[in-house]
Amino acid sequence: MRSSAAWRMLARLYADKGQFDRALEALGNLPSCNQEGLGLRADILRRMGDLNGAARLEETTLSAQLAALDHTLTSFAATRRAQGLREEAERLEQQARRLKELFGAPAAPAGCCCECEGEASE
Repeated sequence: MRSSAAWRMLARLYADKGQFDRALEALGNLPSCNQEGLGLRADILRRMGDLNGAARLEETTLSAQLAALDHTLTSFAATRRAQGLREEAERLEQQARRLKELFGAPAAPAGCCCECEGEASE
């Protein structure tokens, strides 16, 4: 088990016992871009009654995820177009436009910190 998974597990255990400060302290050991950790932090803030803090964190996380998805769709479309797969490229571009229609234009991706590279498969 990687250390990030251990910190998330410890944070969950503390949160389940109602020891929210200790849970947040454990989450402080995760890279700031750890998505599961961000979701857990928002859940803890909500359980502590800090609804504004939870909402701010969720809004920031959603914005970053939308920006990353927009970037990925656009990049994938360019790759498919370069491969000569015009119809698939257009479908991907249409999905990117639909995403923008649903949520507004996402902010440019902030990029990820180096600490979490390779953790997506945990």
